[in-house]
Amino acid sequence: MFKPWFNFPRTALKVEDHYQNFESLLVSGVQLSGAKAVSGASTAMAARTVEQANEAANEVDIGEVVSFNRIGVPGLLGCLLLASLCMFAAINFPLFKTAATRLFMPWVAIEYPTRTQIEVEDGERIVKEGEGLRLVANISGEIPDSAKIFLRTGKGKPRARTLAITGGVCEYEAQTVFRSFDFRISAGDARSLWQTMRVISAPRIERADVTLEFPEYTQRPVETVEALTLTVPEGTTIKWKLSLDRAVDKAEFRPAEGETQPLDINADGRSVTMQQMASESRAYSFGWVGKEHGFAFSSPRHYLQVAPDRAPSVNLTSPAGNLFATLERNLDFAFRARDDHGIGEAFISYRFNKSGEKKVALPAPELSDGSEQRIDWNYRDALPDLAIGDTVSFAVELADRYPGPDGPHRVRSDARRVQFLSKEDYLARIEKQKRRLLNQIRIIYREERGVHALIRYLDPSAAVFVQTCQLEAVRQDLMRERLGVIRARIDVLVGDLAANKVSEEAESAALVELGSELERISDEHVRRAASLLRGLAAVDDGRGKTRNPAPAIDMVNSSAR
Repeated sequence: MFKPWFNFPRTALKVEDHYQNFESLLVSGVQLSGAKAVSGASTAMAARTVEQANEAANEVDIGEVVSFNRIGVPGLLGCLLLASLCMFAAINFPLFKTAATRLFMPWVAIEYPTRTQIEVEDGERIVKEGEGLRLVANISGEIPDSAKIFLRTGKGKPRARTLAITGGVCEYEAQTVFRSFDFRISAGDARSLWQTMRVISAPRIERADVTLEFPEYTQRPVETVEALTLTVPEGTTIKWKLSLDRAVDKAEFRPAEGETQPLDINADGRSVTMQQMASESRAYSFGWVGKEHGFAFSSPRHYLQVAPDRAPSVNLTSPAGNLFATLERNLDFAFRARDDHGIGEAFISYRFNKSGEKKVALPAPELSDGSEQRIDWNYRDALPDLAIGDTVSFAVELADRYPGPDGPHRVRSDARRVQFLSKEDYLARIEKQKRRLLNQIRIIYREERGVHALIRYLDPSAAVFVQTCQLEAVRQDLMRERLGVIRARIDVLVGDLAANKVSEEAESAALVELGSELERISDEHVRRAASLLRGLAAVDDGRGKTRNPAPAIDMVNSSAR
C-alpha cells in the first residue's frame, strides 16, 4: 500500500552512502528488478545481479542506516498532547466537542455550552412598517435577575436595553417599528446569535405622471405634472400614472368621502393607472397590498382642489368718471378685464338721453389679466346728431366662455355719463373747479404760516425742541403730498381742456403756470424745509455744538411766501 509513494532508488543510494562498499550493487539491483528488458544486456547476468543485491540487502542493519533517536522528543510531546486532549474530553466532553468542531469545521455555526440557555421565540421574522413588535426569550439553566437586549440598525453601534426576567421569560416591546434592525439577547454567561428583524415599508411612489385634460372652454393645452396635490378647473379629466418601487398585488383610490375605486395594475405590478373627471374638491390617498408579503398600506394624503369657474370682472378706466364736455370732445374708451379662463364676448353699451340701451360688439380681448385695453370705437359714428344738452351713458359688458346651464357668466362695468354743454357753460364749470383748487392751496398756505410762527421762537435748549422738529418735519412731508395731489388735479383740468379743444384759452395757460409753480415750491422749499427740520431733531452735530434752527425757519417762511 506504500509502494506508490516509496522511492526505492533513493533508499538504495542512502544505504550505499552509509556502507561505502556496495559499489552500486543495490542501485543496479533495484533498476534491473524493475525493468522488463534491457537492450544489449544478458538476462542471466541481470538475474544474477538482482540475486546478489538481495543477498547484500539481507545483511543491512536498518538501525544503523535510520536513526530513531531524532523522533524521541517530538514523539514524547505528541504523546503528552494526545493524553491531555483525552483527559479534557473525559472531564467536559460537550466543551471538547464544540472546540473540535469549531477548529476542524469552522463553517459550522456552533456555540460553546453555557450555564444559562437562551431560546428566542420567533426571532427571525418579517413585520409591517408602523406596527408594534413583541420579542420573547425563554431563559433556562442558571437564571439571572435581568437580561440585556442589544439593538443595531445598519452599521451603527448597538444600543443596550435591560429586560427583567420573570418566570424564566424576558420580553421586549416596541409600539411601532419603521426600520429593519438586528438584535441579540444576553443573560448570565450566555448570549444569543445576532438575529434580524426585517421591517417591510410601504410601497413608495418613485415617479408620478399626472395628465390634465382641461375642459374645452378653457382653451388650455394638455399638461402633464408630477404633483399629486392639484388645483384644476371643474370638469378636468385627470389621468394618474404612478411608478412604484416594488410590486403590488392590489391598488385602489381612496377618497376622503365616497367609495374606493380600484387602480389598473400592469404586468410587473410596479405601475398603476387611473382616470377620473374632477367634479368636487376632496382629499384622497392610495391603498396598496404588497405582492411579496401581502401587507396592506395607505399612502400619505393628497388634496384635489376643484376650482369652479368664476365670473369675469371689468372696470371702465377711461373715462375715469362722469364728464361735462363740449361737442368738440373726443372720448377715449379703455377698460381692465380679468377672468380665470379668458373672455368670450365683449360689448360697449350706450344710452342716449332716456332712450333704450344699445350694444356694439367688440373683438374679444386676448388678455384677461387685468391689463388696460383700449376700445377702437368712435361714439360719433353711432350718435351723429348730438346737440348741446344731450346726455349719453356708456358701459362695457363682458361674457366668459363657460358653458353653464344658463349660458356664460356676464358682467357689466359701472356706467359713465357724459353731459354735453356749450363752451361757455363748460368754461364756467372749469372755473368753478379751479377756484376749489385755489381754496385748497390757501388752506395749505395758512398752515405753513402757522408752522413758521411756531418754530421761529423755539429755543434749541428747550425740552420739546426735538419732538417739535420731528413733528413739523412730518407735517412738511404731508403738505408736499397734498401739493402733489393738487398738481395732479390741475393736470387733469389741463388735459380736459385740451380734449375739449380749448387748450389755447387763457384758462388753460393759467392752470399750466399754477401747476408749475406748485411743483417748484414743493421740490425746492417744502422738501428742503422737511430735511432741515429732521437735521435739527438730531440735537447735536457730533462736534458738541448745538445746531442753528435759523435755516429751517427761513426755508419754512420762504415756502409759505
